[in-house]
Amino acid sequence: MGFTDADIEQAEYERIGAHVAQLEGAGVCCHLSAVGYMPEPFYAAQVGLLPGEVRCTDGCGATFASEDAWQDAVSEAVYS
Repeated sequence: MGFTDADIEQAEYERIGAHVAQLEGAGVCCHLSAVGYMPEPFYAAQVGLLPGEVRCTDGCGATFASEDAWQDAVSEAVYS
């Protein structure tokens, strides 16, 4: 029996998950959870955000200027 594309993809997801767990175990925030601006904040982490800003809720509380900037930070943390 050979490997299917799904097997290869699943193995990659597992590799990334193990890497993220290792980083988080070492105290690195991977920014995998965040909230964005809302005129009437629903979550406490949204208080003080300006339109377009995103705040990490994964642990560090960093504020990013845009969703793209947040996604860049995720990529840098996880894939570098």
